[in-house]
Amino acid sequence: MPAVFVFDEPLLRRLRLSGKRLVFLTETLADLAIRRPVELHRGPVPDELDDRRLAVTFAPVPGFRRLAARLEPAEVHPWPWLFRPRGGRLQSWTAWRKGMPRVPDAVGHRG
Repeated sequence: MPAVFVFDEPLLRRLRLSGKRLVFLTETLADLAIRRPVELHRGPVPDELDDRRLAVTFAPVPGFRRLAARLEPAEVHPWPWLFRPRGGRLQSWTAWRKGMPRVPDAVGHRG
C-alpha cells in the first residue's frame, strides 16, 4: 500500500511556506520513498483523493476533520505523539513546540 501525499496548491498559496519548508517536505517524501511506494499528487485534496478508499493518520491541523468528513476514510489511525501537548491551542508547529520538554514522552517513542 503506498503512502499518498497531496501538495494542495490552493492551501500552499494561502500558507506561503518558506522554500526551506517545502524542500524539507520534498526531502522527507524522497526519504520515505526509499522504504515504501510513495504517490505524489498536486491539487486540492478532495479533487485528488475523492474516488479512493483511504486509511489516514489523524493530523492535528486545521481542516483535517473537514477533509476527513468529506473523504470518509476507511480507517483513521491515531497520531503518534513524540511529545504530548501541554495545553493551549495547536495552531502552528511553532506554538506547539514552545512548551515542549527536551526529552520525549513515552507515548509514540520507540527508544
